[in-house]
Amino acid sequence: MFTICTKFAQRFAVRRHIAAACVAVSVTSPAVAMPDTDAIVPKGVQSERCDVHQEWSLNYLATLLYLDIDALARVKLVRGLSGVDLCTMPESRLSRAIVKAAEPKPDHPGEAASFRERQRWGSDGKADPMGLSNAIAAREAMLDAARAEAGNKSILAPQDAGINSASWTALGPGNIGGRIRALATVPGSPLTLFAGSVGGGIWKTTDGGASWNPVTSFGATLSVSSIVVNPLDSSIIYAATGEGFYNADGIRGAGVFKTTNGGSSWYRLTAASPGAGADWYYVNRLSIHPTNPLILLAATEGGIYRTTNGGTSWTKVSTARVLDVKFDPSNPTRAIAGRDDGRVERSSDTGASFTNVQVPATATDPSGFPWGRVEIAWARSTGRLYAGVQTSGTSTQDGRVYTSTDGGASWTARGTPFHLAGQGWYNNAIWVDPTNENLVLVGGLDNHRSTDGGLTFSKVSVWFCAPVQSHADNHAIVEASDF
Repeated sequence: MFTICTKFAQRFAVRRHIAAACVAVSVTSPAVAMPDTDAIVPKGVQSERCDVHQEWSLNYLATLLYLDIDALARVKLVRGLSGVDLCTMPESRLSRAIVKAAEPKPDHPGEAASFRERQRWGSDGKADPMGLSNAIAAREAMLDAARAEAGNKSILAPQDAGINSASWTALGPGNIGGRIRALATVPGSPLTLFAGSVGGGIWKTTDGGASWNPVTSFGATLSVSSIVVNPLDSSIIYAATGEGFYNADGIRGAGVFKTTNGGSSWYRLTAASPGAGADWYYVNRLSIHPTNPLILLAATEGGIYRTTNGGTSWTKVSTARVLDVKFDPSNPTRAIAGRDDGRVERSSDTGASFTNVQVPATATDPSGFPWGRVEIAWARSTGRLYAGVQTSGTSTQDGRVYTSTDGGASWTARGTPFHLAGQGWYNNAIWVDPTNENLVLVGGLDNHRSTDGGLTFSKVSVWFCAPVQSHADNHAIVEASDF
C-alpha cells in the first residue's frame, strides 16, 4: 500500500489510479532522460492535480506548479519524470523531486566528506579508530569477570528493572529501512542472503527476503560496505566496513572482519584494520577468487590490497582510489577495479599487479564535463565486461555504458541511459545476466534494462512508486545463488 499525503488519501479510487500509473510508467518510460514533448494526456489517466481535458504541456505544468520552464525541465530531466508522473504522483514525492532538482547532492563530495570527518575529531584533533571495538571488548571482559564471580549464574536478575533480554519482546516497527550497499548470496542455499547496511550492521534472511534478522554477533561497527562468501565453504564470510563514497552521512569503518562459523562469531583481520594503515577506514568492496578462496582483493580509499592466505596478510598492489573490484568469474586470472575518474585498474595475473586504462575515448564528455565513478560487471557466460560511467558536474547527462571484450584493455561506447541523475558518485550499479551477456540492468536514481547488450535501455522502476517499486538510489543488484 502506498504511503501518501492526506490530500490523496481521501479516496481509495485516487490511490488506485496512482498505483496504476506507477505500473504503466515502468513499462513506457523512454530510455534517455529528456523533456517530454508529448503533452497529450493518456487515455484513462485521472488526476486531482491536473486537468485531464487539456494538454499537459510544459507551459501548463510550469504555471500549475509555480515553476519557470527551465526549472520544470530540470525537474523532469534530473528526477526522470514525465508529465503523467508530475500530475499523478503523491504530493510529498512531488515536493521532494522539486527540492532535489533545485538542490542536488554536492558537486565536490570529497570535500564535503572531509569536512564531515573533521567534525568527528576530538579536542586533540583525532578520532580513535578502535574506540568502538575497544569498548565492546571491555564490555565483554567485564561480563566474563562478573559471570566468573557469580559462578556462571545469571548476572542480570529479572528484578533488575526488568532489563534482562528475556523479559522484553520486540514490538517493532519493522519497516525502518537503511541504505544497503552489500548483498551476498550463499552457494547451495538460494533462499539465504546477507545484507550489509552502511548504518545498521549485517542482516540475514533464510526465506528469500520475506523476513530478516540482524546478525547480532557482528557488533564492531554498524557501517558494512561489502560482504563476500567463500564459494567452496559458505561458513567462511568476509565483511568490509566503512562507506567511502563521499556522502556526508557516511560512517567510518574498522577494516575487514571474518567469520568461520557462518556468522555466529566474527573477528577482525589485524592486517586489514586501521591499526595497519588509514586505508582500512573505508573498504568499499571485496572480491573473492571463485576457485581459490584464499585470494581476495579489497578496494579501499587508498588503493587495492591483495591477500593469498585468507586475510592473514595483505599486499598493496595499486595506489589508486577504487570503489569497485571484481574477479572475472569465467577466468579469474583477470580482475578489474573501477576508479573515480573514468578509469579502471585491470589485472591479468590474478590481481598481483594492475595497470590503469581510461574507459571513455575522450578526456571529457561531449559537454566538457569530467568523467567520474566507474562501476563494472562481468558476463559470466562469456567474459564480456560492462562499465557504467558517471559524468561529474551534470545532472541531466549522467550515466553511460561501455563494453570490453579483452578484459578491459579497450572499450566501446554503448548506450546512454542517463540513469544516474547527477548522483553517480553515490549510487551506481550494474548487473549482467549470468546466462545471457546481452541482458543488462543498470541502477541509479531508477533501474533501467537492456536486452541488446547495453545499446538501448528502458526504465523498469519509478522511484516515487516505492514501495510498490524499488526505492530511489540503487546501490547493488545480485542474482540468486542458483540462477
